[in-house]
Amino acid sequence: MITVSFNNAVFDNDRADFIDGKKDLIIQIKGHSLLTKNGTDIVCSAVSALAQTMVVSITRICGIKQKVLRKDGLLRTQIKTGKLETDEKKSLLILVNSFMIGIKEIKKVHPENLEIEVIS
Repeated sequence: MITVSFNNAVFDNDRADFIDGKKDLIIQIKGHSLLTKNGTDIVCSAVSALAQTMVVSITRICGIKQKVLRKDGLLRTQIKTGKLETDEKKSLLILVNSFMIGIKEIKKVHPENLEIEVIS
C-alpha cells in the first residue's frame, strides 16, 4: 500500500492550510501499491507522477527551498513554512491542494492501494 502523509497541514474539503508557521510542512509518499509488478503498476506510476511534479514545481514555480529525500518507495519533502512570503505561501498551497485532489481521485478508484494521512 502507498501511504501519503501530510504533517503540519489541515484540509477543509480540498483546501489546505498550514497549522503552525513555526513547524515544517512535511509531505511523505511511502510504499508500493502492489496492484501489479514493479514497472507496470498504474497506481504507483500515477502517484509518483503527481508527487514528482509537485516537488519539482515547488522549486521551479514557487522558488521555495525544500529538503527532499528520494529512495525506492519513498519521496519526502520538508518545507519551512514560517519563512515564506505571502505570495510563496499562496503558490505552495495551490500546488499542495492540486496534489491532494489528484491523490483523492486515485484513491476513489483504488482505495485498497492508497492511504491518505493528515497529521497535525
